[in-house]
Amino acid sequence: MKGKVTSKLREEMINCRKEGMTYNQIMKKFNISKWTCINYLKGISPNIGYVEEKWKLAEREAEKILIKNGFSNILNLNKICPSPYWDYYAEKNNKRWLIDVTINEKKSVVEKYSRVLKDFICAILHKDENEKWKLVKINSEEITLT
Repeated sequence: MKGKVTSKLREEMINCRKEGMTYNQIMKKFNISKWTCINYLKGISPNIGYVEEKWKLAEREAEKILIKNGFSNILNLNKICPSPYWDYYAEKNNKRWLIDVTINEKKSVVEKYSRVLKDFICAILHKDENEKWKLVKINSEEITLT
C-alpha cells in the first residue's frame, strides 16, 4: 500500500481486528505491511466472544460438511466430553476418522499429530477466511536412521 493510512482505513482495520481477524488476514485484505498493522493496531484486541461464536458456528456446520462428503456414523465428541482433542468421530469407506474442526489458519498439525491414535485416520477440517472448507489429513512416515 502506498501513501499514508487514512482515518477511514484505520477505522476499518480496527473493526476487522475487533471482529477477530488476524494481522495476516488484515494485511491481505487491505494490502498493507506487517509494520503498518502492528503500528496502527497495537493494543486492539479481538472480541473473543465474536471469534468464539464464529468457531462454534464452524463446528456446527462441520457435521453437514462431513455428511455431504460421504461420512457416516458421525459423533460430535464435544457433546460427551468438554474438551476432547478431536471434535468429531466419523466413518468413511469402512475407515474410522478423528477430525478436529478449526477456523484457525495457524492450527498446529504437529500438536495434533501428538494426539493421533492408532487405527484411526486423523484430520483437521478447516474453514478458511473465504468460507471454504478443507480437510487436511495428518500423515506421517517413520524413517529408520542408521
